[in-house]
Amino acid sequence: MAFTAGVATLISAGVGAYSSIQQSRAQARQAEAQADIARQNQELAQDQASAQRREGYENMTRKRQEVAGIVARQRAMGGASGAQVDTGGLLDLNLDSREQGEMDALNLYQQGLDQAWNTEMQAWNYGNQASAYSAQASSAKKAGLWDAGSTLIGGIASAGSQFGEAMKTVNEAKSAGVKMPWYGALFD
Repeated sequence: MAFTAGVATLISAGVGAYSSIQQSRAQARQAEAQADIARQNQELAQDQASAQRREGYENMTRKRQEVAGIVARQRAMGGASGAQVDTGGLLDLNLDSREQGEMDALNLYQQGLDQAWNTEMQAWNYGNQASAYSAQASSAKKAGLWDAGSTLIGGIASAGSQFGEAMKTVNEAKSAGVKMPWYGALFD
């Protein structure tokens, strides 16, 4: 009986070790897939940040063009009325319009830069997540090997103990003159 238990223990240890390795591989594949997703998100966020910077610049350029149009209309209206457009109140109006327009244009550009910076930070976070998932995959693979090794060692130790018990029983039976079943011949 102890001999059979020892064989069963060895088989069980082998199955347990195989199971540990397969489970760790599945965990590693899952972590690697998560790392791939995080890297893709990082690339998308970097692309989005570039688009936000470009949009901020384009908004600034549009605002400057809009202000140039406003100033041109102001000058045209002033010239049509016969007033001097480069002196006095009309000049002040033109300068104020340009100044306010430039501040608005720069604010639009800064908003684009701020959005891009926030998105770049998000991309950086995705990159860190990808690294963490890659490390998790590596750890899962190693842990599976360690678990498999410890399962095998534990199984071998238990089987050895059971085989030792079987030998003790066989030796006691032989010394008592008891006829052994077929597996008793294995220990002769």
